Amino acid sequence: RKVRLVACGNTSIKGVHHNTTHAPTASPVSIRTLVAIATKLRKVIRSFDLEQCYLQAPIQQPCLLKDGARLLMYPPRELILKDKWGRPCVFQVTSNLYGLASGGADSFTHVDAHMVNEQHLAASKADPCLYAKRAENFSFHSAAKTDADTGKKRESPGAFLFHSLYTDDGVYFGDKKSEKLFEDTLSSKFKVRVNSVCQFILGCRLEQTLWDDKNQ
Repeated sequence: RKVRLVACGNTSIKGVHHNTTHAPTASPVSIRTLVAIATKLRKVIRSFDLEQCYLQAPIQQPCLLKDGARLLMYPPRELILKDKWGRPCVFQVTSNLYGLASGGADSFTHVDAHMVNEQHLAASKADPCLYAKRAENFSFHSAAKTDADTGKKRESPGAFLFHSLYTDDGVYFGDKKSEKLFEDTLSSKFKVRVNSVCQFILGCRLEQTLWDDKNQ
């Protein structure tokens, strides 16, 4: 059974705390761009799900806790505890919960710090949920082994990785070494479930066909 707690939503002020209560999601334009890049580079887009992502993020937003105040919540009636004097006990919330006013923003801040500081990805200025890492010799035109017009071999695009995040899910693709490093680093920080081939992105069905250089 799951329970959804909505706590301290009344502390958010309209027009003031919008950026501290939202859960950033990749835009459809970013998703279409990633699909186009993956198609150009002939790469398979993979997806992952961060399990219990909100619960791992510390409470940071000032609109929820002010001046060092503690967040206390009454437990459900089935879990009422009493002290030795018979007084009912309350729970002190020490980490984020699904439904807290700051849950979405704190979760994104937590994951974003991992992507930038530990994965060494650069976030897009146009979309904070879009990340990329490319080698200096990277080229969008060097995915094919041979040039269709000249028949000459093309250079390797080098190391690269593209990633897009939406709440606690994401998609990514890159060269094999970068993908393996991304997965290992992500698994060391979060409990993550990786899907070999992405089939759905934000409600859109994605069909992928592996490219065969020999048979085109």
